[in-house]
Amino acid sequence: MNCSALHPTRLLLRYFCRIQVLVWLLLMLTQAAARSEKVRPFQSGDRICFLGDSITKGGSYHQLIELFYALRFPERSIEFLNCGIGGDRASHILTAPQFRIESDVLSHRPTVVTVMLGMNDVERRLYEPGSEERNAPLRANALKTYRSCIQTLVERLQRSGAHVILLSPSVYEESLSFSKPAVQPGINAALAACARVLQELSDEMHTDFVDVHAVMDALNQKKKKQNPSFSITGDAQSWNDRVHPGPTGHFVIAHALLSAQGCLSTPPELPLPGQRVPGFVAAEVSASLWTLSDERRRLGEELREPVSFRYAMAKEGLDPTDAGLLKWLKQKQTSIVATGRNAPWVDRALAILGKERELKERHRNLALELRQRLPPAQPAKK
Repeated sequence: MNCSALHPTRLLLRYFCRIQVLVWLLLMLTQAAARSEKVRPFQSGDRICFLGDSITKGGSYHQLIELFYALRFPERSIEFLNCGIGGDRASHILTAPQFRIESDVLSHRPTVVTVMLGMNDVERRLYEPGSEERNAPLRANALKTYRSCIQTLVERLQRSGAHVILLSPSVYEESLSFSKPAVQPGINAALAACARVLQELSDEMHTDFVDVHAVMDALNQKKKKQNPSFSITGDAQSWNDRVHPGPTGHFVIAHALLSAQGCLSTPPELPLPGQRVPGFVAAEVSASLWTLSDERRRLGEELREPVSFRYAMAKEGLDPTDAGLLKWLKQKQTSIVATGRNAPWVDRALAILGKERELKERHRNLALELRQRLPPAQPAKK
């Protein structure tokens, strides 16, 4: 039929439908292009807060990221801050946002905040063998809560002007090659679901996103085909708790972020023998440099102890100031000693609190010392 013979209304509808299709295609292409863009690399003047749970508190993956940037981009002045707290989850953060978000993170005036949560949010206790049918509604609700709380957390971070990078949680090891602790089937799938939630939120809220879980899981499964006893959470060693990544796992997390930033062109991979920092062979990272970096990591983790107690107090509506924490710790010490037991964790916290200012100064100075020990700038092995 000749288009000129069509009724004007039908002709208008046809053109309208074509325009709708073109708009839809343009939208799909725009979204695909956005997803394919690199994660924003860190620049000179950036102050990065790594917000997360115990996996972040340990400091290993961001220690490697800090070392990579120091070696590859020594001219860039970048500050890296450990903001991890053991056992944390998105819902807990929102019970004490004034402390956990405002005082603990935003007080540093970060330009970038990475968020890596999920391992505790999935409520691992809901995955005891045989509990799937009974706990299915609770598991679904945990994921729903995770989405809602991450969304609120990102909104608060973005309002401060910080650029947000969402990192999906690391893997839970479900290998049967070792028996302790007993495996809880379904946790790793729940963490993969967290990754999908984060991807959706990233698209909606215009954050960066790195699917750490997908990278780690793929490498873990690939390596198991070669060696069934391998585990990215610790090579099936006696300390493997199925949750916390071992050195190899932290290497992969760092590699995944650096690859997403375009700093490394090869896919995230397991470290080569003797390799400590992604993109650099062992000979390029001197023993003295590594020693300084590791001291800084350990000190950063130690300084998170008083913060963890302040956070616990804030969640209970107590005064988390220095005076409030000191009073709280001494009360705990008195009550524990009265039962005839020792309180080593209280003693350790009091010891750190007594020299907290000096430790923070040492932590900052280590970053300066590290830069002074750097060899001449060399490109990373992409």
